[in-house]
Amino acid sequence: MDKIKKYFDYIEMFPKFFLPSHSLKIITDKKEIEEYALNNDTDMGVIHENKYFAIIVDLLETDSATRYASARIINRNGYNGVVIIPIYNEKIVLLQQFRHGTRKLEIELPRGFSEPGLSPEKNAIKEIFEEIGGKVSKIESCGSIISNSGLTGGQVHVFICNIDSIGILSGEEGIEGYKLLSVEEIEELIYKGIIRDAFTISAISKFKIFKKMRG
Repeated sequence: MDKIKKYFDYIEMFPKFFLPSHSLKIITDKKEIEEYALNNDTDMGVIHENKYFAIIVDLLETDSATRYASARIINRNGYNGVVIIPIYNEKIVLLQQFRHGTRKLEIELPRGFSEPGLSPEKNAIKEIFEEIGGKVSKIESCGSIISNSGLTGGQVHVFICNIDSIGILSGEEGIEGYKLLSVEEIEELIYKGIIRDAFTISAISKFKIFKKMRG
């Protein structure tokens, strides 16, 4: 299907991501988008999609009438995903996981894309079982984060999960091991630049604030 034609399907399916703004207007005239794509030799509209998300390129216009193409990600399932803070024996479980994006072994909290038909809470429980073989005995939300407000508007939900055990790690996802760490030990690794995953750093911040506010 034509990239620009599919773009208008997304406007109908996800109207909240196309809300009008005086400071940064989204051009939704098909002819103008097609002309911009042709004149600037660039792809516009939906340039990639899978069952989780779509990468789209909008035509934007500033207050000064300057126009430019801008790519962003729209999640197809209502939210971007979940990050889980698993608590086991009063310590936090962090994964040692090889990541394709950095081509390095990273230390980070379990997380996952949103799954079709699953609430964020059920998705978190599913991720814990799949990634570390853990059974959740208690789950609590501590809010959400936006992973990159310049690239995506979907929320990533943060959950605290008490787990009874750690089972078989998911080798298919590049998980090579895990660490049981206190908040203080995690902060030291963040300070040293060893933990550098933004989801993990943001979720630990949410966790600390949540605990402080709850007393």
